[in-house]
Amino acid sequence: MTVDAGGSAFTVSWGGNERPVRLPLPGGFNIENALAALGAALSVGVSLDTATARLGSVPQVPGRMEVVVREPFTVLIDFAHTPDALESLLSGVRELTDGTVRVLFGAGGDRDRTKRPPMAAAVARYADRIWLTSDNPRTEDPERILDDLAEGLGGVDHVRQADRVKAIHGVVAEARPGDVVVLAGKGHEVVQTVGAERRPLDERRVVAEAMRLRGAA
Repeated sequence: MTVDAGGSAFTVSWGGNERPVRLPLPGGFNIENALAALGAALSVGVSLDTATARLGSVPQVPGRMEVVVREPFTVLIDFAHTPDALESLLSGVRELTDGTVRVLFGAGGDRDRTKRPPMAAAVARYADRIWLTSDNPRTEDPERILDDLAEGLGGVDHVRQADRVKAIHGVVAEARPGDVVVLAGKGHEVVQTVGAERRPLDERRVVAEAMRLRGAA
């Protein structure tokens, strides 16, 4: 079995037959889910050839370890926004590359402040490069949120940019071939709540624009 940022490759044995599978979803948990689905399909009579072929074309789940750039480095978008979720996400990401893991994340405003330092500590355990930015600040001061997160980094060097769009452009601009860039917290969301406003913010579009500008530089 091989696992990388683009997915995983493994061999399935069933009834004395073996078939190679290339799953276009990164992360060990996706392999577990795929094998469970494969077992269910085989148990109701779907052929091994059909079942394994379908796994090779399974669609991504928006905002769940979603790969939006594959070359020359990988950019992942994920909804992880709690200490446990970040721990699970980043421990898996760390296994995908020997390159630099760059993590951009924030914390929701008007929410439990005590979870912010543990969130940052989880990121610090796995990231080589950290960008602190806004998530949905709501009515809370974005800089205070970043202060709370910084407490959990234990002095680890990081970049601080409250404007999430500018932060995304920054982390994409500095990425190098073989790196994995993780944009954590927003996931499937396409708006950002700032004060009473719900502002459009689709990270896929922001990344696409950042990649375009990078190519033009």
